[in-house]
Amino acid sequence: MAVNPFGDNPVDLNVNPFGDKPLDDIEEQDKDKSPGFFKGFFAGIASGVLKVPEGFVSLGAELVDLGLDTDTAVGVEEFFDKINPFEEIAEKTVAGKITEGLIQLGIPGVAGYKVGTRLARKAIDAKKAGKYTDKQAIKKVRASRTREDIDQVTGKSDLGRKFKIGGAGLLGSTIGEGVAYTDDFGTIGDVLGGPTATDQREGAEGREEAFRRFTNRFKFAVESGALGAGLGTIITGTSKALKASPLARQFDKSPLQSVIGKALNKLTPNSVLGKRAFNILKDGDQIATTFALKSQFFVDNLAKSAENISKQALKNAGGQKEQVFNQFQKLVNDRLTDFGDFKKADFIFDDKGNVLKQTVPESAYSTPKVKTKVNARGREIEVNNPAFQKRERLHDFMKNTLKASDDDIAQFENSLLNARYQIDLNSITLDKQLLQPLIKEARATLKITGLDEAEQKIARDVLENAEKLSDTFTSQLGRYINREYKIFKKDKGIIKKLFSDDQFRPTAEIMRRAERVFAKSIAMAYRNSDRTRAKATQIVEARAAQRQKNPMAERNPLIERERQIGKQKAIEEQIKRMSDDFEINTAPQKAVDAVRLIVKTRGKTLFEESAAGPIGNFRKFLKDDLKLEVDEDIFKKRTVKSKAVRELLGEVEDPFFNIANTNAKQSEIMAQLATHNKLFQDSLRPSPIPGAGRGIKSTLFFDSTADAEAAIKNLPEYKDVNLDLADDIVRIETTNGTLIPSVLDGKYTFKPVAEAITNTDKMIADNTLNNLYKWMVLVPKSISQQAKTIYSPFTHVRNVISAALFTTMNGNILFQNPAKTARLFRRSLKDITGNDVESQTRRLRNQRLGINGTNPIAGDIDALAKEVGTDFYTGNFNGAMNTLLGRTSKLAEKARRAYLAEDNLWKNFNFEAELESLKQNFKVLGINSKNIFDPKNMQAYSKLLGRKVTRNDPIFDRVVDISTDGRFITLGNQGVRLEGDKLLETFYENMAAQITKHNIPNYEYVGEFIKTLRRLPLGTFVAFPAEIIRTGFNTIQRGLRELQVEGFKQTGLRRLTGVATTAAVVPAGLVEFGKALAGMTNDDMRALRTFVPSWSVNGLLMPLERDEKTGKVKYVDLSYIFPYDTLVRPVNTILNEASKGQETGESLNKYLLDAGATSFYELAKPFISESIFFEAFADIVARNGRSRDGRQIFRPGDSTGEKIYKGGMHVVETFMPGSVNQVKRLFQAGALGNEKIPDRYGQTYNLLDEAGGIFGFRAIELDPLDAMPFIITDFNKRNDSARASFVGDVLKGGLVSPAEIVDQYLKAERVRFQNFKQMHNAYKDALQLGANRSDLVKEMKRITRRERASIIRGNYLPYLPGDGIRRAFNRNFRDLEEELGREIQNPFPLALREILKIRRNNMNVDVNEGDFDSTFVIPEGFTQKEITPTAPPTTTKPISTSTGGRVITGTGSTQNLDSALVRDIIGDDTILEEIVRQRNT
Repeated sequence: MAVNPFGDNPVDLNVNPFGDKPLDDIEEQDKDKSPGFFKGFFAGIASGVLKVPEGFVSLGAELVDLGLDTDTAVGVEEFFDKINPFEEIAEKTVAGKITEGLIQLGIPGVAGYKVGTRLARKAIDAKKAGKYTDKQAIKKVRASRTREDIDQVTGKSDLGRKFKIGGAGLLGSTIGEGVAYTDDFGTIGDVLGGPTATDQREGAEGREEAFRRFTNRFKFAVESGALGAGLGTIITGTSKALKASPLARQFDKSPLQSVIGKALNKLTPNSVLGKRAFNILKDGDQIATTFALKSQFFVDNLAKSAENISKQALKNAGGQKEQVFNQFQKLVNDRLTDFGDFKKADFIFDDKGNVLKQTVPESAYSTPKVKTKVNARGREIEVNNPAFQKRERLHDFMKNTLKASDDDIAQFENSLLNARYQIDLNSITLDKQLLQPLIKEARATLKITGLDEAEQKIARDVLENAEKLSDTFTSQLGRYINREYKIFKKDKGIIKKLFSDDQFRPTAEIMRRAERVFAKSIAMAYRNSDRTRAKATQIVEARAAQRQKNPMAERNPLIERERQIGKQKAIEEQIKRMSDDFEINTAPQKAVDAVRLIVKTRGKTLFEESAAGPIGNFRKFLKDDLKLEVDEDIFKKRTVKSKAVRELLGEVEDPFFNIANTNAKQSEIMAQLATHNKLFQDSLRPSPIPGAGRGIKSTLFFDSTADAEAAIKNLPEYKDVNLDLADDIVRIETTNGTLIPSVLDGKYTFKPVAEAITNTDKMIADNTLNNLYKWMVLVPKSISQQAKTIYSPFTHVRNVISAALFTTMNGNILFQNPAKTARLFRRSLKDITGNDVESQTRRLRNQRLGINGTNPIAGDIDALAKEVGTDFYTGNFNGAMNTLLGRTSKLAEKARRAYLAEDNLWKNFNFEAELESLKQNFKVLGINSKNIFDPKNMQAYSKLLGRKVTRNDPIFDRVVDISTDGRFITLGNQGVRLEGDKLLETFYENMAAQITKHNIPNYEYVGEFIKTLRRLPLGTFVAFPAEIIRTGFNTIQRGLRELQVEGFKQTGLRRLTGVATTAAVVPAGLVEFGKALAGMTNDDMRALRTFVPSWSVNGLLMPLERDEKTGKVKYVDLSYIFPYDTLVRPVNTILNEASKGQETGESLNKYLLDAGATSFYELAKPFISESIFFEAFADIVARNGRSRDGRQIFRPGDSTGEKIYKGGMHVVETFMPGSVNQVKRLFQAGALGNEKIPDRYGQTYNLLDEAGGIFGFRAIELDPLDAMPFIITDFNKRNDSARASFVGDVLKGGLVSPAEIVDQYLKAERVRFQNFKQMHNAYKDALQLGANRSDLVKEMKRITRRERASIIRGNYLPYLPGDGIRRAFNRNFRDLEEELGREIQNPFPLALREILKIRRNNMNVDVNEGDFDSTFVIPEGFTQKEITPTAPPTTTKPISTSTGGRVITGTGSTQNLDSALVRDIIGDDTILEEIVRQRNT
C-alpha cells in the first residue's frame, strides 16, 4: 500500500477509483513495434494509390444513398478496408500518414489541374479562332501560340490568359481532390472552427449518413479550393515580383504586388538598387575600409617605433615627461607637414589616370640643405631649406634627447616616410583618376549651348571645387595633412556623457591669446573698411563746411589741388584716430564676443554647409553680428594659419591621429567619387525615351524629373506596372560640407535609390518621447547584448568553435587531408595575428574583397551601439572617470577586435580553401589569362555564379591595388581592363570571395527590414539567424551549380556532403550517440522535452546519462554551439509535434497544422522573441516575478523591499557578461580545489559539467520532480482561466439566454479538456523518465483530489458550476427584475440541465484516445434572452450549431436523470439534487 493522496484512509493506487480498469493498464504504452520510416513511407504510397479509387467509388455510393436512402457507402468503405493492407502500416508512422494523404490527393489534384488547364486553353483558342467548334481553326491558332499572336487575336495581355488558365486548373484540382476525399480526412475548420468544420457524428444511417458524408466532402473541397486560390495568388504575386526589377517592385501600385514587392526589397540586401548597383556600393565601402586598414598599419608601426624610441627616455624624464613628449610630438608633426619637394615628374600615368610607373618612397622627396628662391629684386639666392632643418631637428632630438639607437631611428623614419608617401600617393590618385576627369567633364558641359541657369551653376560649382581640391592636393605634395579640431567633434554617446567631460573647453589663457588675434584683425578690418572711410570723409567734409570758403581758392587749380591733398590727409588722420580709438575701446570687447560665441556654438559659426568654405560664414558672422569684416587669411583654404586660433579650436597635435585622419578623408573622397562614377557608367543604356534618338542615356540618373518619368515608363519591365511617380523622384545631393560634388550631384533619381547612394541613415528622431524610448529600451538592450557577447570571455571560445562549422558546412575542413587543413589553419591564424608584411598584405587583400570584419552579430551590436551611444570602444574618456573608463575603452576595443578576428579566422580559412580549389578546378578546365574570356569558359562562370557573365562583369575588376611588396595601396583599375596574370589572379580571388561572402554569414548582406528590428525591444542579434537562412540556402545552391559544371563536380559533391554532414548527420549522430550513452528511447526523448526550458524544447538535445530510479537526466543542448540551429530547428519542430500528435491520437490535419504553426514560430522566434533585457523586465512586470522558464524571482509574499531588490538584481544580471555566472559556477563546483558550495537555491554543480560550458557543451541535470511544480502551476492557472472565461462572460450583466450559458461552458470545457490532456501526458512523461510514482503524487498536492485522480488515470473530469455561481445568477436576475419592473425566469437552471448532460457525456473520457463531446440538443426557446416563467420547454427537431471547430447536432431527445446518476455525478450536492428532482417531476 502507498500513501493515499486523497485522504487519511489507505488506498491501493493501482485500483481505479472510477472504474475497474487498473491504472497500470491505463499507463501502459502500446507495445506494438512501430514500423520504420521507409516501411511507413512506402506503405503510405501504396495505401494512397488505393485510396484514390476508394474516393471516386465512395462519391458514387454517397449519391446512390442520397437518392435511395441506402447504406452503400458503408459497404464500399468496408470493401476497400479489406483490400488495403497498407493503410494500417502507414497509419502507425508520421511519414506514412503524410505520404498517404499526399498521394491520395496529389494524383487526382494534379490530374484535375491538367484537365482544367487543357480545357481552358482549348476554349481560349477556340474563341480566338471565332468558332468554338471549328477544330481546324483551333489547331491553326494553337500552332503559333506566341504572346504577340495572343495579344493580336484576343486584344488582351498574356497575364489575363494565364489567370484564366490558372483559375481553370485550380477548379479542376479542387474537383479532383474533392472526388478523392474519404471520411478520414479532416479540415482546418475542425481545428480552428468555422463553416468548414466537418460533421463527426456517428450512428446515422441511410440518406442522413450520406448527406453528412457528402457535406463533409463539399466542405473539404471548398476549403481546398480557397487555400489553393490564396496560395496560388501569393505564389503568382511573389513569382511576378521576383522576375521584376527591384524598382518595378517598389513602384508597382497594385495592392497585392505593392505589398509583396516592397517586402521583398526590404528583405533582400540589394533593396531597390539591384545586385549590380548594390555590389558597386559595397566596392566603395571596401575601398574606404581597405585604406583605413592600411592607415591603421602605418599608425601601429609608427606607434610601435615611437614607443621603442621614447620609452626609456620618458621613463627617465620624471616630471618633465609631458614636456619631452609634447616636444617630440611637435617635431614629428613639423616633419610630417614638410617632407620636401615631391618628385611628381617621376610618375607616369595612362589616359585614365592609372599609375603605370612610380618612384620608390626613398627617392620620392628632394630635401637639400639649401634651396634657391627669387628675392624681391628678381635675383636667385640660396636659403636654408625648412624641410631639411625639420628633418635634422627631429633626428637630433631622437638621437640626443631620447637617446635612441640608430636602428630604432631608422625604423621610425622609414615608417614615417611610408605614411607620408601613402598620403601623397592618395593625392595623386585622387587628382589623376577622379578629379581631372570631373574637371574635364565640367568644362565640356559649360561649352554646351542652351544650358539653363541651374545646369550652368551645377557645372560651375563642380569645376570650381574640383579645381580647388586638385590644387590643394597637387600643390601640397609632401606637406598636405588634414587637420582636426576638437571643438568640432560631435557629442559622445549617452553612456560616455554620464562619466566624462565631453566638451572641449579652451583655457582662459588660450582664449585671451585668441582674443588678441581677433582684436587685431577686427581693428585692421575696421581701418580698411569702406564704411570707416566713408564716415571719416563725412566728418572731414562736415568740418570743412563749417569753415569760411575762399572764392579765390576755388578758382585756382593749384590751390584746389592743395586743398584736396589736405582733405585726403585729414581723412587718413581721421581714420587713424577712429581706428586707434576703436582698437583701444571697441575691438577688444568685440573680439571677446567673437571668441565666446565660437566657443559657445562649438565653432558652428565658422562653417556653413556649402563648398564655399568656412570663411564665407565667418565673414557673415562678423559682418552681421559685429558689423565688421575680417581678413580672409585667418581661414584661407580651410587652413587656420594663426596658432592662437588653432589653439582656440583645439587642434589635434597627435601626428599619428593626423595621419589616420588624412587617410580617412582622402579614402572617403576616393570611395565616393569612384563609386558614383561606376554607378553612373553602369546605368548607361540606349535611350528608351521617345524622341531622344539612339544616344546612350542613364536609366537610373536623369537631368530632370520629366526625363526620369519618361525613362521609367518606357522601359519594357515597367510596361504592365501601374506607376505613380509624383513623390518618388528626388534630386541627389552628394556634398556634405567637406566633399566635392560627384558626377551624380544634381541628377534626379528615385527616392529609395538616392537614400541608398547618399547613405541616408534613418535615425530615430531627437525628441522627448524617442529619447525616453532610447533610455528605457534601446540603451539597456545594447549594453546587455554587448555584455553577453563581446565582453564575455567564454563566448569568444564558443565563437571560435561554432564559426568552424561554417567551413565544414562548405566541405572545406578536409578530414581526409589533415595536413592541408592544418596548413590553411596556420596561414589563416597568422593572417589575423601576424604583423609581418606578408600577413598584412593578405589582410589588406581580404579587406579589399569584403570578407573580413563582417560578423553579423558584431555588425548588429555596432549599429545599435553607435545609434544610441553605447559604443564604449570608440570613446576617449576624460574628467574624474578618465583612468577607469579610459582603460575600459581600450579593453572594450581589444575585446571587439578579438570577436571580429575569431570570425575572420574561419572566413580566411574558407577563402583560402576555396581559392586553392578554384585554381585547381580551372586548371583542369585549361583556363589561363589568354583564354579566360572564351565563350565556353564564360558559360561555365555564368553557371557557377547564377547570372550571365560578360567581359565587363565586376568579377574581373580589382577595386584596390596592393603593391607587390605590400607597402602601399592605390585605387584599382579605373576604366581599364586588367590583363595577364593580374587578371587571372583577380578573377580567382573575386570568385573565392564571392563564395565566402555568400555562404558564410556576412552583415553586409542583411536586408533593411532585419536591420530595422534592432530598434525594437524584440529579437536578440536578429542579423545572425537571418544570415544563417540566407547562407544555408546559398551553400546548397552553390553545390548544385557546381555539379553542373565539368571540373567542379567533385567540389559540388564535397560541398553538398558538407551540408548533409554539418546540418543533419553530425547533429543527429550526436543525439543518437547520446541516446545510446544514456540508454534512452525515442519515447524517453519525447518525455524529456516536456520538462526542458521552452527555448530547448525543439533544440538539439543530447542526453548523457539517466538515473532510472529518480528519473533525473543529464543532457547538453547542442543548439548553443550549433549555428545552423535556425535551419534545423523548424524541421525538428515538425517531427516533434507530429510525434506528439501521433502519440496522443490527434487527427492528421490537426497535428500537421500544429506542427506547421509551431515550426513557423520557431523560425520566427529569433526575430520576435523578447530581447535579453526586455525579457528580464517582463519577468518582473508582466510575469509577476517568474521567469519565462518558470523560475521564481520573488514570491508573492515577499515584502515590497525584497521584491524591488530581487527584481532589480534580476535585471542587473542582464548587463553582466555571461562568463560571470559561468565562473561563479566553476568556483562553486570546486575549480580552485575548494569544497563544493551550493547556490542560493541549494543546488550544487559538477566541475566537469561546468568546464564543458566554457566550450558550449555545458551539461544540465533535469529532475522531472523539480519541473512538476511549474507544470502544476500552469495547469492550475489554465483551469482558473477557463473557469473565469465561463463565469466572466455569462455574469457580465444584462440578459443572457440559456444557450449562451451553455455555449460559454462548452468553450471553457474544451480548454480544460486540453489542459487535462497536457497534465496527464506530463505525468506519464515523468514516469517514462523513471520518476517515482509516489513522489509524483506528492508533488501534485496543489491539485484537487478528484482532478488529481483524473490526471493519474487519464480520464477527464468535467467542471461542475458550484453553489457560488448559482447564487451569483440569482442575484443578477433579482437585480434585473427590479431594473425591468417585471418577473423574468433565471436562465441558469435551464442551462444547467444541458450542462449536466454534457458533463455526463464527457465524464471519464480518455484524454488521449477520445475527444471532448460537445453534442447537445438546443431546446425550443433556449436562444431567448428573456423567458417568461412557464412550464419547462419541450424539445424540438435537433438544431446544428458551430462549437469551436466542429458542427454539433443533437440526438433529438431528452432524458430524465435518475437518482443513481445524480449521486454518481454530483455526490452530496443537495441543491443540484433538488433541481434535478424538480425537473424529473
